[in-house]
Parts: sequence; C-alpha cells; structure tokens
Amino acid sequence: MPGNITSKKSFGPNYLIKDGAKLVQTAQDILEEMPREMRVGATEDARPAVQQNLNLAPTDLTQSELLILAQLSMDEPVQIDNLLLQCGIASSELFNALLSLEMKDCIRQMPGKKFVKLVNERD
Repeated sequence: MPGNITSKKSFGPNYLIKDGAKLVQTAQDILEEMPREMRVGATEDARPAVQQNLNLAPTDLTQSELLILAQLSMDEPVQIDNLLLQCGIASSELFNALLSLEMKDCIRQMPGKKFVKLVNERD
C-alpha cells in the first residue's frame, strides 16, 4: 500500500511502486521474473537439494530439544508458558533448548513469545 505522499519516509516505497516494483513473497515470485532459460535451470538445479533437506531436523538433537519439537506444530504457534507446562522441564533447560533449536533453524519465535516448528523430526 502506498504511503502518505507528504511523508519523507514514504518517498522510497512510493517511487518503487510508481516504477513498477513487484511484491516478492516466495521464491516462485522471483523465478517468474527471470528469463525462461535461467528459470528452468534454476529450478532443476535446486530441486534435488530441496527435496533432500525439506522438513528434516538435524540428527544431533538433545532429549529436551526432541521433547520440545514434539510439542510444536508448523501451523499453530505455542506460547512459551504452555511449552513449559507441556514439557515438564526446568525453565532454564527449556530456554537453552529453545535457543539451540532456533540456532539450528528447527523453530522460529513469533511475537508474544510463541514458537512454531520449521522442520519435522527424522524417522
């Protein structure tokens, strides 16, 4: 949405919109702007790596980290207080495990100290 035309902060975004900027929400949005030859090559090169790594958790997870991942879903954020109750571990252990999982890109913290899972546990 364009900003107020009298605001200095809106000059840049308004100029980009005027110049034909496109909103990018997914990788597909970027690929659509590429020439066909580059687009086909990029998707073919990336497909095996994406399929191999898609939704797989690292193998070096601690018991606490696995316990936390089991309580989280990819769709519904869980508040930190609920995690503490569901997992039944000390708060310091929970905080350490949450930080570790974030650093391993297994979870993401959302506003309000809520967490969602980014990956599925390995079978």
